[in-house]
Amino acid sequence: MWTLVPVIKKNQIHFLKFSRAIQARAYYRDCYLDLITGKKIHFNLTKLEKEVKNISLQGQTVLPVVWHFFYELGELFIGEAKGIPMDVILAIEIQYSACDDWDIDSKSVPQKLKATKVPKLQNYSKKFKVIRTKLLSGNIYQANLTERFQFQHLVTNEAKALAFCSHLWRETKKIAAYAHASYIPGLQKLFFSNSPECLFQIKNYSAHRLLWTMPIKGTLPLAESEDKEKIWQKLKNDQKNSAELLMICDLLWNDLNRIERPWARVERIKFPLAVNKILHQASLISVRLSFKVNFLTILSSLFPGGSVTGAPKKSSMKILKNLEERRGFYCGSTLISYGEIFAASINIRSLTMDMKNLTAEYGAGGGITVHSKLNEEFSEMLLKVESFLGLN
Repeated sequence: MWTLVPVIKKNQIHFLKFSRAIQARAYYRDCYLDLITGKKIHFNLTKLEKEVKNISLQGQTVLPVVWHFFYELGELFIGEAKGIPMDVILAIEIQYSACDDWDIDSKSVPQKLKATKVPKLQNYSKKFKVIRTKLLSGNIYQANLTERFQFQHLVTNEAKALAFCSHLWRETKKIAAYAHASYIPGLQKLFFSNSPECLFQIKNYSAHRLLWTMPIKGTLPLAESEDKEKIWQKLKNDQKNSAELLMICDLLWNDLNRIERPWARVERIKFPLAVNKILHQASLISVRLSFKVNFLTILSSLFPGGSVTGAPKKSSMKILKNLEERRGFYCGSTLISYGEIFAASINIRSLTMDMKNLTAEYGAGGGITVHSKLNEEFSEMLLKVESFLGLN
């Protein structure tokens, strides 16, 4: 069992490898699975909330701690816990006792992903029309509609899992800011993410904590030969893409204000973010917190990230649940706590690899507003899949 995390040292990207797990659990609605012993222990959602509440916000963690919060955990926070199936993983907690430098194997052989299920425009169109009806009736203002892509692969063991990560991250310029990967033999799965998006980060000061979030909405293709500034001007002046970002920025401003006053601040309303042949637009929002705030309050206020749900969050999540497959690791969040690192990603650009059945699932989607056009949204979704596969 291990987790890989990129860090910046002397202006260069290096990887840390957390290993030697001393506690590892996969939490479900009515139990947790001990990922070291394989035993199932009765454990309810109230106890899980207490575990999450007790996650330390102090920073300077001596031993690495990793939490993977799966998208369906968000149903607990919007009052829909009764609808969570018993077999759905809600969170994975891993406490490690070792941290070492990890070097990418530049000679790693690519593990090809063979597509076995690709969403069809006809089926996507039906879901798009349902959302458009909800938009026009005023039930929601935006919904982040996603689809699942399925692949076959030949990653069968730990060595191949490491080689897979090495190959996808072999070009440092393509490593996203919140990239990470966890190999969990107890589940026979590799969770790989090359996410550029932050759910939140926290920095401790003597008198307060500073928490900030960075939502990403709006997408245009960006070829290496193209003028980035020209594409950026086109993106930021586009009415539909601007509406996407501003709605989610407003939602997250409100989410931050649910944690604790004083009021949150929009530090940057719109700036460019380039990710492997794609240009996004992003915002930066922050809030000062007292030391009284606990982690459960923060997570329940922000999770799942508004950029992967829509607005209002509760209404859009209910509508999407009836249209989509389970998201799982995709669109969830991974919290890394070690040393000065205390950051939680939003797991977009993420792949879940089943090493028993040799299958993999990748999710992609985008925000639907009243200005959205069917073919453009479908093409944007495919662009995001191509961007990820382009790593390989």
